[in-house]
Amino acid sequence: MNDLTLSKISERIASGKDNIELAKNRIWHWTNHNLIPTEGDSSSGRGRHRQYSTRGLLIAAILWELSRFDLPVGVLKQIKPTLDNLMDFVLENIEPEITSEILKGRYLMWFVITCDDETDKYDCIYTDKEKVLKQKMEDAIAIILNIEKIAKRVTRP
Repeated sequence: MNDLTLSKISERIASGKDNIELAKNRIWHWTNHNLIPTEGDSSSGRGRHRQYSTRGLLIAAILWELSRFDLPVGVLKQIKPTLDNLMDFVLENIEPEITSEILKGRYLMWFVITCDDETDKYDCIYTDKEKVLKQKMEDAIAIILNIEKIAKRVTRP
């Protein structure tokens, strides 16, 4: 998946033409806050377009889904380490067959964010175990994203 520019990623993650400009603005904002990695130089200038990898595309897609919940950048920065670990798991540290299955939408993986009511601290995990998912749902209010569905949607040709 080469030549992923801001415009191309925006088209892949937005759910309609009306949202493409909004997606561009958000991706640009998240990139400037170091939430989405770029290939090479992260700064763009006149005549230079930022380039993104599959990793950047998937992170942008997850952040796009999380934007429905109006989470501020500070919260997104809190969950970034877990999001980075998830990307390592999906793209680098597991068998290529499983990565392929996730990207094709055949391997269930969830990203779960919870907030502690007493401390207002956010916590997040990723899991492929339904038992863990159910426990998190019982313990706290949770935002749950189905990573395989997001990956399948944004990596389609």
